[in-house]
Amino acid sequence: MDDTLKTVIFGFLGMIVFHASLEKRAQHDAARQVSASFQNTGSIRAVTEPRGMFGALANHFYAVDIYGTGQSAEHLPFLAFPREGWKGHIRHLRLHFDNLTLKGLPVSRFEADIPNVTYDLGQALYKDRLVIRGAGAGSATVTIGAGGLRTFILKKYGRSLREIQVSFRDHKVVISGKILLFGAQSPFVAVGELVDRDGRYVDLTRTSVDLNGQPLSPEVAANMLKQINPVLDIAADLDLAEYLKISHVSIGASDITVFGQASIPVAKSGEAPTMQIP
Repeated sequence: MDDTLKTVIFGFLGMIVFHASLEKRAQHDAARQVSASFQNTGSIRAVTEPRGMFGALANHFYAVDIYGTGQSAEHLPFLAFPREGWKGHIRHLRLHFDNLTLKGLPVSRFEADIPNVTYDLGQALYKDRLVIRGAGAGSATVTIGAGGLRTFILKKYGRSLREIQVSFRDHKVVISGKILLFGAQSPFVAVGELVDRDGRYVDLTRTSVDLNGQPLSPEVAANMLKQINPVLDIAADLDLAEYLKISHVSIGASDITVFGQASIPVAKSGEAPTMQIP
């Protein structure tokens, strides 16, 4: 074999090996740093997909997927710090979290696909971390089971509601328990649909309510629902207002799914990066 051809072949193979080592390093560091940002709760796994054969060398990734189970935090630790300078690119930053706890409230699953993420190239190359500089808006879902929804309701309305149970039937939610009215606890059953409001709230609506075993008139039921709604406040309950804007809600056989548009909020003045992805 010609020496020049050997040099080219071995050089090409060397680039492939070096590129593979960069991928593994990015995956390891991403998992380590995301885990640290969640106070090392639960388990984290990262998968990177470079853009093209040598995307990692050029700091271009088609996708970075973060898989987490059992994380617990007061809020999501992703912030953008806009700044001029050389940047790397991630076409899709995809988040997959199961059994996530936000502000002490349980979320069965959180999924997001955030496009066009840019990160500080100098921080990535010389400090083994990525400081996010900007991001686009993509799709997201938040799935909450019956137990989680019950916890949401009791945390907010525990003074007026007791012995709450939540179930799902025929694409409707069934909430039963006891409600404080005129100084007395009265058993009730509310059956209705869930709708989004103002991109932030989830309300129980188009509802039939039985109180003390008797159906209430629509007017009285509407007044009673004021003690229950909103069932979910994406800002106050989960601190996701800057991450997620609700578009609609779906009721399944065992959970509800909140659909919306997600992005990475810009950090406020004085905030320091707590979440970096290499």
